[in-house]
Order: sequence, then C-alpha cells, then structure tokens
Amino acid sequence: MPKQRAAVEEADSKGDQPLDRALAVLEFVLDQRGPVAASAIGEATGLPPATVHRLILQLEARSLLKRALGSKKLLPGGRLVALGTRILSAAFVADETHALLVALAAKLREHCHIGTISGGEVCYVDSARSARRSGLLFEPGGRAPIYCTSIGKVYLAGLSESDFQQVTAALDFKAFTPKTITSLRKLAADIALVRARGWASTDEEFTPGVVGCAVPLRNSKGEFLAGLGVSVPAALCPYEEIGKFVPDLLETASQIEAALAV
Repeated sequence: MPKQRAAVEEADSKGDQPLDRALAVLEFVLDQRGPVAASAIGEATGLPPATVHRLILQLEARSLLKRALGSKKLLPGGRLVALGTRILSAAFVADETHALLVALAAKLREHCHIGTISGGEVCYVDSARSARRSGLLFEPGGRAPIYCTSIGKVYLAGLSESDFQQVTAALDFKAFTPKTITSLRKLAADIALVRARGWASTDEEFTPGVVGCAVPLRNSKGEFLAGLGVSVPAALCPYEEIGKFVPDLLETASQIEAALAV
C-alpha cells in the first residue's frame, strides 16, 4: 500500500481528514521526478476523483501546486519549493550541523560554506571561517550562479542528461571574471569531469583571486540536498592544489548527512 494511502486511511480513522489529505497529495507530487496526473494522485492516495480535484484546485490557488507547461499534469508550485528551501536551510544551520562546519573551517584554516539550490541559483545557507581568514566570506542568504561556483557544479553533475539540458538551457551566461565559463560546451565538459571524480572545483570563475572546491550532500536516497565547499585565496593555494581539501570535505559531508538523517 502506498504510504500516502496509508496516511489518508489513518487520518480518516481518527477524523483528521482535510489537512492530512492535502499533505498526502503534496507528498506524492514531491516524490515523483516529473509532472503527475490527477488520476495518479487518486490512485496513490485512495481519494475519490472529486476530492482530488477539489484539493488540487485549493493547492493551486495557494501556489503549492502548478500545472506543467502545456499540460494538465501537476508539479510542485513556487510556494512549495520556497518552503522546502527554507526548511532545508533551517536544517543546515542547526547546532550540530553548524558545529561540524565550524570544525571543518578550523581544521582547514579556510572559509567553508553550505549552499542549496533555489530559483536556479546557489543559495548559501551557512558558513564558517577560521581565525586567520577575515576578509573572505560567503554570507548566508547570499546567492551565486550555478555555472561558475563549485556547489553549483556538483548540483549540475548530479542531474540526469535531460534535466541538465533543461536547466542549462535557461542559463544566462555572464562573465564575472576573465576565467568564467560562458559557453554550454565548456560547461558540459567541466561537468563531465565533476561526474567522473565526484567533486567540483572553480578557478577564479566567480570571484577574482579565489579558488575553491565542493562535494555534494545527499539524502538517504542519494539525491542532492546541498553542497559543502571551501574557498581559498589563490595566492595561498594554487588551483592545481585545490584537490587536497577534498578528503576532509568528504569526511565532513558524511558526518553532516548522518546528522540530518533524511
């Protein structure tokens, strides 16, 4: 029995119906990897077609669901996506997760940060720096493009080929430095390397004089949640040596994933 149907039946037995039914619908849509038909929602939840139709209209009106372009099928709405990003951000700044980030920054003696993907951009949700670094800092809430940041690149590397093509087709390549990748062909080649080695790097592509690398943070299903990265002044660490930080990033990433337990 699908978990959404079980949740609805349990709610019915307790008399707690409206909210639980709406949550079951949203949970099912979020669990899918593409647009969902109303009939599939009904089958998964066990709700009558009229009830499913009413719930969909109510959730659409609140921007929690939306119609796929040129289709009647459903996708998570903008408000639901924004709520998910805020929930995920809150999880990453919890005491245990932040303590792990601080410990990593102290060990590496560099600036470390966690970023999620929101609205097609990297959104930094937490950061920490060592005592010896006073100037370099990606503030929580700050945003950056996905094509010229290490966290953005590990996100792109985790996409299927069709999703990669869809996401990159919407990119507006802008040169922030002379080294910024500004063509899809070069970006695709870079992402192929990221997929092969499991981590991403940037060579003064977003901020002049700053190099960095990042690894993905994943949930129990192996899906991308966020990226964990380190940024270093190029004067102190040549780009060719940036890979030396990866083992510690991977170790901390594993600890953060265990702490999140999602």
